[in-house]
Amino acid sequence: MATVQDPVQLVRDLLALWRLTRHPDVAALLEGASSAVVRARGRVLQRNTAKVDPTFQQIAQGCRAEDLGLLVPRALATVSASESLAHLRLLRPWAPDPRLATFAHEWLTRPVARGDSWRSFNGMLFELLEEVSDPRSIPVLDDFAKAPLIDYGEALRKTSQTRARKLGASIRPASDLDPTTRQIVVRLASELGVKLRAPTGARPEHIDELVSLALADLQDDETLQVLADALLSVGDPRGELIMLQLARGDGPPSPGENALLRKHHKTLAGALGRVARDVEFSRGFPSKVTLTGLQFVSKTFGAPDWRWVREIDATALDTYDADWLAGLLEDPAARGLPHLERIRDRAGLLERVEGRWRRVPR
Repeated sequence: MATVQDPVQLVRDLLALWRLTRHPDVAALLEGASSAVVRARGRVLQRNTAKVDPTFQQIAQGCRAEDLGLLVPRALATVSASESLAHLRLLRPWAPDPRLATFAHEWLTRPVARGDSWRSFNGMLFELLEEVSDPRSIPVLDDFAKAPLIDYGEALRKTSQTRARKLGASIRPASDLDPTTRQIVVRLASELGVKLRAPTGARPEHIDELVSLALADLQDDETLQVLADALLSVGDPRGELIMLQLARGDGPPSPGENALLRKHHKTLAGALGRVARDVEFSRGFPSKVTLTGLQFVSKTFGAPDWRWVREIDATALDTYDADWLAGLLEDPAARGLPHLERIRDRAGLLERVEGRWRRVPR
């Protein structure tokens, strides 16, 4: 798979991947990569008063995957049915391509373009969506089948809505991506600044089982990837964070990861966010907390969010609070920190910690 540094090749690779998966997230990446090609070229097609301007026609007939990002916005800027029909006839040979589905979705949700060619254009839109077979078309077609369509004549309205209903039922819903492909998709989404879908639904019971398996072995990439995919399926931002951090390994955080943490820090930090000045994450879960005081720490000990913590930074605590922390770590509730490896403090303040905590590096 090409990188964002080579957007033209990335468009081609993503189009090949989409034809194998028909997955909405891959389609979203393809549109993001197309935008990157347009930005890199510094060129857009301006509207021409001609039915179809020669430049549009020349580019369309070339059928190069990287060029569709130029053509679709130009074709959407048209206002007459005859002009739109001329554009659509030039774009049809590109199918199946999810960027054409986006073109059709836009036309189905906008007011009808007046003109004698509208009936033919409307029919060709449905033919296009059938050829592309994009799962993203299912809700669009469902909404279209239920819409009032006051700009349609009675006969065209009934015919179009019946066809939309049947077509929506015939398109296969998206299947889940395999963990390796999902990891690539999340990484590219971060680099392209593309927002992936966030499906909602009840949290399946098996997710908690996967969390327990991941907790047992924090270095098990395969389990974490399966967990991340399950979390993504219910719109949990931790799934995306796991994928982003697994993808970068020991490298620096990507802009997408930083943006995700800013947006969802409260959710991702959980109880730790109420007691720590800072919470750092590794492999998608809290790994280091920096404490500034212990006013609420005792109330959160035993919370699931502590289970992943490997390091506590207590260097900002005064003698009294550090002594209190030592007492907390001797408490049975501290057994909820099975992965704690290090406590940083000012020399000597935690020396009286007994039992297994004596073996924790200071």
